[in-house]
Amino acid sequence: MLKPAHVTTAVDTPFALMAAERASALGSNFAPALLAHSNMLRECQRWDEAVERLLRAASILPDDPKIRWSIAMLQLLRGDYQNGLVNHEARWNGSSEMEKIEGLPPERRWNGESLTGRTLLIWGEQGFGDVPQFVRFLPHIVERLRRVRGTLVYCCPSKLAGLLSRSLAGLELRIVKDEAPQLLRFDFHIPLASLRSA
Repeated sequence: MLKPAHVTTAVDTPFALMAAERASALGSNFAPALLAHSNMLRECQRWDEAVERLLRAASILPDDPKIRWSIAMLQLLRGDYQNGLVNHEARWNGSSEMEKIEGLPPERRWNGESLTGRTLLIWGEQGFGDVPQFVRFLPHIVERLRRVRGTLVYCCPSKLAGLLSRSLAGLELRIVKDEAPQLLRFDFHIPLASLRSA
């Protein structure tokens, strides 16, 4: 009889790769098989082959958000930030972690409109690890708002509020915790991880 100590959740990488290779060989025009094969190749750090499978899948299903999301992850992983950040927007429908997150009203999403005298709310939609990655883009937007007499409000994870308040102390922005009972008034909003592409 198996005891819990014998149970493992680790993936048998060689077997999983072999199964994905077989599936994509049998379904060479079946985008989900190509996506699965690409994911396994990525796990094996076989980047070029992973990209090749993804591009093939994208040629079959060009509007599939999961494929676009996978392309973004590979682009970012390989340092292609210009394209990776653009494709990163597919996270809303392509990432299983993001599919259930409800954002703020889409009609008030900032897409580069004038911020003269306006308040822009930037909010974090992902985990703690993404905050340091994307908060570095705040000084640029703070300066842009300062020039046009706009206001920036950054809604951050409450557990990071102290650290961010100290780290961003020299910037003209207001930091509020994400557990605040009511958001401040704002004209436009944008998720923190979308800031670079705006």
